[in-house]
Amino acid sequence: METMTRVSAVRSPVAASRYGPIDPPCDGYVSGQIGRLSLMSGCYSFFEAWTLAAEEIARAGRYPEAIARLDAGATVRSLLAEWFGVSSESAPGNTAFYETRAVRRTLRNARARVRE
Repeated sequence: METMTRVSAVRSPVAASRYGPIDPPCDGYVSGQIGRLSLMSGCYSFFEAWTLAAEEIARAGRYPEAIARLDAGATVRSLLAEWFGVSSESAPGNTAFYETRAVRRTLRNARARVRE
């Protein structure tokens, strides 16, 4: 008897993430344009959007400007909306704090890769 595996066409943001598990958990999929990539061309989570944006920010040499904006109190979501047209729902509760901390780490890593 042949065993078949059923595969669902709908995946969670965690399962769909090319960059690993989302920590902290983020909202669903987002839209916008980062560099030449239209986020509408696939299913991207907010985590993936900020990771792609961090790489673009580092390539463009805008790292100091991004950090200055975050230090001045801009949220990650407002910064990505302004610079890349990334739209997503507001972060619930104190999630914005964790997003900012994670984006700073992602920006540092992206800048280090660009310098290599």
